Amino acid sequence: MVALNPILEGHPDLVAKDPYGAGWICAITPTESNAGRDGMRSGERAAAWLEREFHRLREFLSVQISPDLAVGLTNQDGGLPAVGSLAHLDRGVWSAFEAEFLYPRQGEPKH
Repeated sequence: MVALNPILEGHPDLVAKDPYGAGWICAITPTESNAGRDGMRSGERAAAWLEREFHRLREFLSVQISPDLAVGLTNQDGGLPAVGSLAHLDRGVWSAFEAEFLYPRQGEPKH
């Protein structure tokens, strides 16, 4: 990771309001930039990966944001996290998010 958006600490709502502008989260530089397009996901493969990652994120957030079983079950049935819910996460949860979603896991391809 190259940079984190420092504005978000005081204004986390920008992620939802302006995700492609002031609400950017981080800048990332690939560790294997000359690997070429062969390892990149595209088309159906990319869509399937994105769907799996979204389900993982939803599951992660449901545990972190709402340990109440009833709310968690609603969320797991397809509901989306409430807008602004990320603003309530403490630094420990953000660290867990980084470890789970931003750093490659042992044995997984880095693309």
